[in-house]
Amino acid sequence: MCITLNRNDPVLVLRIVQLETEEEHMATEFRELLETNFTDVDVGTFIGEFKAW
Repeated sequence: MCITLNRNDPVLVLRIVQLETEEEHMATEFRELLETNFTDVDVGTFIGEFKAW
C-alpha cells in the first residue's frame, strides 16, 4: 500500500503482494471447483499462460 502526497489530493495505491502466488492459488481453487462439480464427466484442466510474440 502506498499513499502519494505530491498532489493536492493524496492518492491511495493498492498493490497485490506476491501476485503470482495468488494467481496460482486462484487457478488451483478453480480447478478443484471444476473437479468437484463435474463428478460424472471427465474434466481436463490446464493451468498456465500462453504468450504469442
